Amino acid sequence: MSYQPRSYRKFLATSVTAAAVVATSVAATPANVSANVMFSDVAADYFAADEINALVEKEIISGYPDGTFKPGQSINRGQAASILVKAAGLEVPSAIDAAPFSDVSSVNNFAPVLTVMKDAGFIGGYPDGTYRAGNNITREQMASILVNTFGLEDTGEKVTITDLESAHASHQDNIIKLAQAGITNVEQFRPKESVTRAQFATFVYRALELQVETDEQIVESAATAITGFVRNGDTGIEGVTVTVGGKSVVTDKEGFYQVAGLAAGEQDVTFSKTGYQPKTKKATLIEDEAVSLFVSELTQLNQEEITVKANVVDAVTGASVTTADVVVSKFNQSTEEFEELNLGEDFSFENGEISITNTEKAVNFGDKLRLQVSRDYASNSKNALHPSELIDFTLHADAASNILSGIEMSKVEAMTLSGVLKDANDVVLADADVEIHNEDGEFETVKTNASGEYSFDDITVPSGSYSIKVDSADNALYLGQVTITEGQDATHDVNLVQANELAFTVQAQGVNEVLRTEGLQAELVQNGAVISTSVINGSKFAFDRIPAGDYTVRVTGDYVLPASFAVTVNDQEAPNTAGDRLTTAGVVEVTAEEGATVRLLQDGEVKAETRERNDSDAYTFTSVAAGDYQVQVSKSGKVTKTVDVAVTKNNSSDKDVELVDVEDSANVSGVVRAEGTLAQATAGSVSYYAVSVEDKEVGELVETTTIQGNGQYETVNVAPGVYQVVVRADGFETKVASLTVAAGDNIQNRNYEVTTGGNASLALSFVDENGDEVEVAAEDVLFADSYAGVKTAAESETVSFANLSAGTYSLEVAKQDGKQAYSTSVTIAKGEEKEFEVVLLDEVEERTSSVNMLVLNENNANATGFVAAFDTEGKLVQVVSLTNGTAALNLGNGSYDVRIFVDGYKVVKNEVVVDKKDVTIPVIQLKK
Repeated sequence: MSYQPRSYRKFLATSVTAAAVVATSVAATPANVSANVMFSDVAADYFAADEINALVEKEIISGYPDGTFKPGQSINRGQAASILVKAAGLEVPSAIDAAPFSDVSSVNNFAPVLTVMKDAGFIGGYPDGTYRAGNNITREQMASILVNTFGLEDTGEKVTITDLESAHASHQDNIIKLAQAGITNVEQFRPKESVTRAQFATFVYRALELQVETDEQIVESAATAITGFVRNGDTGIEGVTVTVGGKSVVTDKEGFYQVAGLAAGEQDVTFSKTGYQPKTKKATLIEDEAVSLFVSELTQLNQEEITVKANVVDAVTGASVTTADVVVSKFNQSTEEFEELNLGEDFSFENGEISITNTEKAVNFGDKLRLQVSRDYASNSKNALHPSELIDFTLHADAASNILSGIEMSKVEAMTLSGVLKDANDVVLADADVEIHNEDGEFETVKTNASGEYSFDDITVPSGSYSIKVDSADNALYLGQVTITEGQDATHDVNLVQANELAFTVQAQGVNEVLRTEGLQAELVQNGAVISTSVINGSKFAFDRIPAGDYTVRVTGDYVLPASFAVTVNDQEAPNTAGDRLTTAGVVEVTAEEGATVRLLQDGEVKAETRERNDSDAYTFTSVAAGDYQVQVSKSGKVTKTVDVAVTKNNSSDKDVELVDVEDSANVSGVVRAEGTLAQATAGSVSYYAVSVEDKEVGELVETTTIQGNGQYETVNVAPGVYQVVVRADGFETKVASLTVAAGDNIQNRNYEVTTGGNASLALSFVDENGDEVEVAAEDVLFADSYAGVKTAAESETVSFANLSAGTYSLEVAKQDGKQAYSTSVTIAKGEEKEFEVVLLDEVEERTSSVNMLVLNENNANATGFVAAFDTEGKLVQVVSLTNGTAALNLGNGSYDVRIFVDGYKVVKNEVVVDKKDVTIPVIQLKK
C-alpha cells in the first residue's frame, strides 16, 4: 500500500508513562507479508497459488488491505502495464513532464509506468492517441503486450488455436507466439474475454520462467556473441531492435545490447527503431568470444515527411488513369475498423499518380492504411472503371517514403440499351424523356427520336437490375425493370398504358369521431415500390395517371395509426373510388434540452426513440395509440428522468422535462455497533481505501469520517468506484469490508459490527550498534500506515502506541544523525502489550572512487569506444566514453565487471573491486 497524505495517517504517540490516543490504525497489508503466507482467498491448492506467491516475493504484484488477492477480479490495462514494467525490470521515474497518451495526464498515477512502457516499445495505445487505462485488458491484448515485453519470437512450430479467427488480425500472430512458447496451452484461447488477476499472474510467471531458461541456455551454450551500445553522443537510445543471425534483442535505456548464440564469421547487424532511419553494419564474430559493435548515431525521421506514392494505370493499355475517386482509410484499433481519412491538401491525384503527404500528421510510422480506387458509372456512364481491390498496406516503421505497387484498373465493358416507346394507343412517342435509374435514382436520360426510338449508347454499366422510367402526359407513369449484362447489348421496348384516377376516401373509426388531418398522407404502393404520394383534400386522397392493377394504399398521419388497404384500379373513364376507416391516435410532445435522447416506453418496452427536435424545439412522437406510457429523457452528464404520460385520441399530450446534472459522488451512512451486544461504538473512524477508483492508486486513502458518540457515521462526496472500507472503532478490532459506490448513490444503513478488542499496545525503544540508547523524535517514526505524532516527554527514548488491533504493521524510522534509516514489519496479537527494540546502524559514508584505465589497440594506438560497469547482478551501472585511449568511471564501493567496447574488437572484461579509494586498471591491449 502506498503511503497516504499525512493528515490521514497520523498517529498521536506519547511517552511510555502517558496514555496514547489513537487517531487511526490499519490492518495488515499482504504486500508486507512473507511470500509463503497465502492470501485469505488463495488456497494452497488454488491453480495459480504458486505463481501468485512467487510474483509477490519478487515484488511484482501485491494484494489488498484486507489480506485478499481477489484472483477472479478482472485486471485493467493500466494495472497490467504496472505489473509488466516491474517484471521487465524497467526503472520508473516518480514523475514525468509530458502526458504519454491523450487520456492519461502527466499527473495520472499510471503516467510514469505507461511512459516507460511506451518508450520501450512494449505498448502503443490506440490510433486516436488514447490508452484507456481503466478498460479491462482482453486476452488478445494481453498476448500482444506479453510478446512485446518479453521479446517472444515465432519458432515456426505448428500450434492449434481453434478460435484464432475470432481474434483481431493484429493480435493473431502474437497469440500463436504465446502458444509456441508454452505460455498458453489451450486450443480455445477466447481472445475477446477479459483477463483475471490470477490468470495474468500465471501468464507473467510463465513468461519470466521462459526468460530464465533462455538466459541459462545462452550462458551455457552460446558464448559467441556481439555486444555494444547504440547512442547519440552521451545519451543511450532505448528500444532499438538489434538483429543479427536471425536473432533480435532490444536496447535498454543506456542503449546497451547483447546478442548471444551466434555463428562465427562475418555477419550483418541491423539497428532499427520505429521513426528512425535503420543502419546496417558488418561485424566479424569470433568463436566463443564477445565482439564489440556500437552505433554512434541513429537518424530520427520526421513524421511530417511521410509520403505515399502509387501509380494508377489501365490494365489493358497501360495508359495512366487520370480521373478516378480515391478513398484512403486508416485502421482504428479501438473500433477494429478502417475509417476514412480527410487528408485535405495532403492528398492529390494527378496524371495517374496518387500522392499523399503528411504536413498535418494524419498518419504515423507503422500505421496500417487502406486504398481503393474507383470511377463510378453514375457520374461516368461512358467511362466507368471497376473498383480496385482493397489495397491494405503498412507505412514503413523506419522510412518516410512509401512506394506502392502499381494499381491496375479495368474498364467496365460498354453496352447499348435501346428500345421503342409507344403510348397507350400504340402510337410511337417522339421527343420523350426516357430515364435509367439505379437504387439511388436517375443517372442518365435520353430522348426518343421521331420513330419513338431511344438508345443509351455505349454505357459502361456493371451487370445488374435497373429501372426504366417514362413520365409522359396523358399516359400512365411507367416504371419497368431491366436486367443488364456488362458488355452485352439489350433491348427494352416501352408500351405505355391508359392513365387512370383513384379517389380514396377515409374517415375516423368511431361514429361522429373527428379525424384530424395534420400530417395525413397516403402512398400508393405496388410490389414494394411507392408509385405516387398524395396529401388529403377534405376526406379524400387523389392519385392520377395510374396503370390498371392491384395496389396498396398506405395511410399515415400525426393523429392516426398507420394503416394499409388493398385496392384494384381498372381502366375506365370515371375515377376509381375506394375508402376505409382509420383508427385515431394521439401525439406526445416533450420539451427538453437540446442533445437529449427521448424514448417513449410502454410496459418497459421502447416504442419509439428520437434525438431530433421540431421547429418548436420539442421532441415529438406521432401516431401514438391511446394508452398509458412513460417518457424517458437522457443525456450524457445528466440524470435520466422518466415521467408518466397518458395519451388520448386526437389530443397532444405535452410534457416539460428538466434534467439535472449527474452527481459525481455518493453519500454513505450507517451505524457501527459491537458484535453480539450491538452496543454503539462511541469513537473512531470509517475510512475508504481505493481498489478501483479513477486517478487513485490501489490502497490510497480517499475519504475518512469520524464515528459519532451514538455510533453513527456519515461520509459525503465519496468518488465512484470500488473500495476497501476500514472501520476503526476505539476498543474494537479493525474491520475491513468491500464497498462499491456509483455516482449519485445515497447508501443508507451501511452498518458494521465490530469485535471487542483494539487493546494491544507497542512500545518502541531505540539503541545503536553498541546497545546505547538513541533518542528518536516521534515524528520520525512511521508505524503501519500512519505517522507518529510529537511525543510528550523529550527525555524518553521510547515511543508508544496503544489501542491497536491485531495485525502485521510496517515500521519505519527516518534516518537519524549519524544513523541509517530503518524499516521492518511488526506483528501484534490481539490484546498483546509488545515491547520492541530498534537497533539503528551507523551511517555508512557514501562516496565514489575513480576507476581509471588506458586502452590501446594492437598497434599501440589509443582506442575509442565505450567503457561500462556492471554490478554483481549483471545490472548496467555506468557508461562512459573511451576517448583517446582513456576513460574514468566513478563508482561506489563494491565489486564490478568493467567491460571495454571498441568497434570490431573482442570485449575485454576486468573484475574491479572498489573500496574507498581510486583504482587504476593496468594498460589494456585490445585484440581482434
